[in-house]
Amino acid sequence: DEVKHYRENNSNNSTASIPKVEQTTSKSTNNTSLDPTSKEYQTEALGVVKKAITKMKDKNLAKLAYAALDKNKNVNIIFDPKYSRGNAKYDLGSNTIYLGSKHSSEQIVHELIHAATAQAIETDTKFAEQISQLYTYAYKQKGKLNPELTKVIDKLESMDSKERLHEFMTLGLTNPNFVAELKKIPVGKRIWNKFKAAFMQMLGLPVNEFDTVYGNLLGSLYDA
Repeated sequence: DEVKHYRENNSNNSTASIPKVEQTTSKSTNNTSLDPTSKEYQTEALGVVKKAITKMKDKNLAKLAYAALDKNKNVNIIFDPKYSRGNAKYDLGSNTIYLGSKHSSEQIVHELIHAATAQAIETDTKFAEQISQLYTYAYKQKGKLNPELTKVIDKLESMDSKERLHEFMTLGLTNPNFVAELKKIPVGKRIWNKFKAAFMQMLGLPVNEFDTVYGNLLGSLYDA
């Protein structure tokens, strides 16, 4: 359920507790008392993530990851054993990415993008307005989409304005079926092109590189 995805992964409670973890990124790996919110933990956790990005064979994905990190410099990283491979979480309220010990490089990039776009909607007025306008255009075309995706759009309408933007962004970046259906209608192609442009400009990357840098990520996640 595309709508449920947002509600499960984007708590807006800024006082949400951050769980203690058994595994830390500290050089003293036997030290289980290291506070995940501490500067020491976050410095080393970010180092682990950057090292993983550096080792990526697909340099386009690495480029995307670094751009997302640069956009969201204050993101927190926590390694939590309860998140297994392919099962990560981003919490909007605390701007924290939770990763398991066996996370893939693609999963790291995916969560960094999730975090960067979510924060941009909250703090970048221009970007939020662009996505809001695109959603309005897409909503007006819902009758031309297939029944399943029309229901998805209807669910978005039941959300508050900010939640709706977050979920619409998720649809555009993670649901190939939604994009494919949207592109079948003439105005849909224009909406999608503007969506790609807004996303890449937000990250400070050339718009014409979207299909290369993001298409590879989307493909790897769905093929995994």
